[in-house]
Amino acid sequence: MTLAISPKRTTANTAFWMRCSRRLSAKAERLSRESANLPSSAEEQRRRKRDASRWRRFRDLAQDWHELSAVRDFLVALRSMDVTTTAEIDGRSVEE
Repeated sequence: MTLAISPKRTTANTAFWMRCSRRLSAKAERLSRESANLPSSAEEQRRRKRDASRWRRFRDLAQDWHELSAVRDFLVALRSMDVTTTAEIDGRSVEE
């Protein structure tokens, strides 16, 4: 028994597989372009390290600013007190 394959059916199958092949090629090309745009693991690690360093410096500046504000407020309070420079606080003169 031989199978008869009609030329019409063979042409339709060929066209179908050609369309599939083109779609797969286009998808592979698109994925290749997308993966080329992604940063490498080393680049991502450097970026994270740089961001962490920037955040640490930012926090340090904020802490310094906060401490400076507390010192400034303390000096204003000391200057507003009505005491002589010879008065003692915790065993030290105000002048010190």
